[in-house]
Amino acid sequence: MNGRNDLKLGRIAGIEVRLNWTILIIAALLTITLATTILPAQASGFPSGAYFVAGLLGAFALLGSILAHEMAHAIVARRNGVKVDGITLWLFGGVARLDGEAPDPAAEARIAGVGPATSVGLAVLGAGAAIGTALLGASDLMVALLWWLAIINAVLAVFNMLPGAPLDGGRLLHAFLWARHGDRIRATVTASRAGKALGYGLIAFGFFEVFAFGSFGGIWTALIGWFLVGAAGQEASWTIAKHSLDGLTVGDVMGPRPVVAPDWITVSDFIDTFVVPTRASLFVLQGFDGVPSGVVSIDDLHKAPAPARSTTRIRAVATPIEDDLIVAPSQPAEDVYASSLGTAGRTWRAVVVNAGQLVGIVTANDIAQAIKRHRLLGKKPPTPTSTLV
Repeated sequence: MNGRNDLKLGRIAGIEVRLNWTILIIAALLTITLATTILPAQASGFPSGAYFVAGLLGAFALLGSILAHEMAHAIVARRNGVKVDGITLWLFGGVARLDGEAPDPAAEARIAGVGPATSVGLAVLGAGAAIGTALLGASDLMVALLWWLAIINAVLAVFNMLPGAPLDGGRLLHAFLWARHGDRIRATVTASRAGKALGYGLIAFGFFEVFAFGSFGGIWTALIGWFLVGAAGQEASWTIAKHSLDGLTVGDVMGPRPVVAPDWITVSDFIDTFVVPTRASLFVLQGFDGVPSGVVSIDDLHKAPAPARSTTRIRAVATPIEDDLIVAPSQPAEDVYASSLGTAGRTWRAVVVNAGQLVGIVTANDIAQAIKRHRLLGKKPPTPTSTLV
């Protein structure tokens, strides 16, 4: 989910709310399903236009319910000392982006539990409104819509209470295990495994629905399961990495200063001048201004066919350096790990610059080795004593 392309809706209680384009898919599907299937079955005899208007209202009301659920998480998190970056509504519902972790198990339980509690409250309000409007003689269509909102909020509450990360129930499980064993990482691993098991179960059930009953709703069930598996694994990896890298800087985990080459020479000249005389496998390119512009590996050189190497500039086969991948040696190591998230399928690296000078490079392997060392020794790697130049 790329936040750069999200639509900013504004702020509620000082918390930024964003809308990812994928939520439009859910809104459209909900409107169509309500207008053509659910509402006609519960309240017959209305014009098709009335069903679509009611379906659209129902879709927006559900999105509002999801927003209320996430707002509850965000507000309680903020009251418990956790910074909130904002809320994003997207394909699988909503997510409150918390910058940090709960300070203790009790705080985490409060933050996690308030979401389902809010959904239960909305379900009760919806049921009460449905009963009240029916007694006042409102149309069957309005009553059916309110009952649907009550039921769907109840379903959301129950689903979110399932004991597996990253669902609220998984966070409650994490809080319980953390309080019981006093080990946050152990609790995270267990909650993540539960989340993966739950996700695989939903995937299996979804395919069963498709093949046994011909229900295309099973595809959606399987997609939710697939999302849970991925999110649970990423959450465990992030927590373990964060605590393993806690207190370490980029300078502590970076590799040695790589070979630097100009980015305007040809691939052929680059091979003759830099590859042949050295045993290096990774090189940093820089422009005339001395600013790093790209990273080249031996594998990258194969992108240029042999006949074209004498006319192809080396920068044409390099991986460009994004601004957020130029870091300082004093930055927290967990920052560069966070930058590496979401880069699956492509090589990730960060170039380290100090006082305008290239001093090293951090690769995904460097981060992985620092984490492994922490897990092996149960302590942080010693800070290098060499002077950065």
